[in-house]
Amino acid sequence: MHEVSADAAASPSQPALPSRTVWLRYWTFGWLLPSSGGDLYARAAAQRGAHVRLKRWLPVYLQRYATMIAALLGLLALERGAHAHAVLVAVTALPLSLFIGAWICAASFWAASQFE
Repeated sequence: MHEVSADAAASPSQPALPSRTVWLRYWTFGWLLPSSGGDLYARAAAQRGAHVRLKRWLPVYLQRYATMIAALLGLLALERGAHAHAVLVAVTALPLSLFIGAWICAASFWAASQFE
């Protein structure tokens, strides 16, 4: 199942997004941030639109990241209890550290967007 954003749902005539784009939008929130092109007023308008999108979508990303962190911590605890091989622990610990970093970054963006 694909998650459809409000922007994509507005026009049913838009072609379907490639699979890679869908995965990137599902796991990363960089697509919410505006590009830096245009004049001063265009950039300011894009920034205001980005703040609205950030307030709307960042809690979704925070929940996704927190769910993955909890699942990986649970898996790591099971591996530790079973005296698992060091490779299995490393395979679990690397994504865990990435998700914790992504959660901190998303939480920082969300907190900053609340002051607008």
